Amino acid sequence: MGVVLSFIVQGSASGLMATGDNVKLGSNIVVAGLVIRVIMFGLFIVTSAVFEVSMRRSSPTEAFDERTNWISRVRTLHAVIALILVRSIFRVVEYAAGNDGYPLNHEWMLYVFDSVLMII
Repeated sequence: MGVVLSFIVQGSASGLMATGDNVKLGSNIVVAGLVIRVIMFGLFIVTSAVFEVSMRRSSPTEAFDERTNWISRVRTLHAVIALILVRSIFRVVEYAAGNDGYPLNHEWMLYVFDSVLMII
C-alpha cells in the first residue's frame, strides 16, 4: 500500500510540474514520494526479518521439507530488497540534487547505482 501511495504522490507532483506552476513545489513532492518508497522498503525488510526470526524460533530447520528451503528464499528476498533499497536511495539523492547535481553530471554513478544493481 505504501508503494502505491508513493507512486500516487510522485504522479501527482509530476502533473503539477508539467503544468509549469510551482515546479519547485512539485519537485519537492516527488522527493517526498521517493522517500515514502524508501521508508516502505525499509519497513518491509524489518517485517521479513521478524518473520524469519519467528520461523526459526517456532520450528527447527529439520522440520521443514528440503524442497521448501525457506531460509535461502528469505535470504534471497532480503538481498533483492536491499538492492532495490540502495537503488531507491540513489534515486532520492539524484532527484534531490537536481539537474545540475553531481549524480546527473557524472555518468559512473548511474552505472554503479542503477545499471549494476538492476543486472544483479
